[in-house]
Amino acid sequence: MSERGPFQRELNARPYFGVFVNTGSAVNAEVCILAGASWVMIDLEHGSGSEAGLLPTLWAVRAAGGQSLVRVESADPARIARALDFGADAIMLPSVNSVTEAEAIVQAAFWPPVGRRGVSLQSRAGGYGNLRHADVADLADAPYIVVQIETEAGLEHVHDIAKVPGVGALFLGPTDLTHDLRIPGQQDHPRFRSAVAEVAAAAAEAGIDAAVLASDRESAEAFADSGYTLIAIGSDAGHLRRGLAACIPTNKETR
Repeated sequence: MSERGPFQRELNARPYFGVFVNTGSAVNAEVCILAGASWVMIDLEHGSGSEAGLLPTLWAVRAAGGQSLVRVESADPARIARALDFGADAIMLPSVNSVTEAEAIVQAAFWPPVGRRGVSLQSRAGGYGNLRHADVADLADAPYIVVQIETEAGLEHVHDIAKVPGVGALFLGPTDLTHDLRIPGQQDHPRFRSAVAEVAAAAAEAGIDAAVLASDRESAEAFADSGYTLIAIGSDAGHLRRGLAACIPTNKETR
């Protein structure tokens, strides 16, 4: 696995900022790219969207000049293959806790000879028939796989998970991790700050990327200073809610 795919090449060891899209809206995803995000995370785990709306969202993001990272709802090989066949630039899998789980994800995501994903030359990923059989082996390294470290078990095995061939990034999930560490929402807690450093160190040691969800620009810059290069800043629904709340006068203000 030597050749870095297009998503990795965009990183180039620098902060690469994006945003979660959890509304299932292709229009929102397009707006996020036009507003300056380099990529969007299309959330099929917790978001309102589904596979039915995935393809139009991928089209919208590509047309706007951005890239799409899809959080697949589970490590089911069929779900992983579906997102990649639709043409996702990268995928993310939630709650990866062991080397065995990470290796299974790689097997499901990569075409032979690296993995066991079925080859469909007529899919969007196959260029609707433009990809030749002889080209498949050359593209075996194309999937960019992000695994989420969001439990105490995942944190315990993070250095070994990072070294699994085919894993491109470790994504620190602040909400689930703080809850699993029994410090819900406390991102200033020493245990969480230690986890931030540990994930970054594991990624650097393995030569892959450290990724995270930041709540705002200030925290995104702090994560970048801590060695994180793939950084999501909030979500489309969150930005919409906060922006609108800041514009609408309260009853008290209108009296």
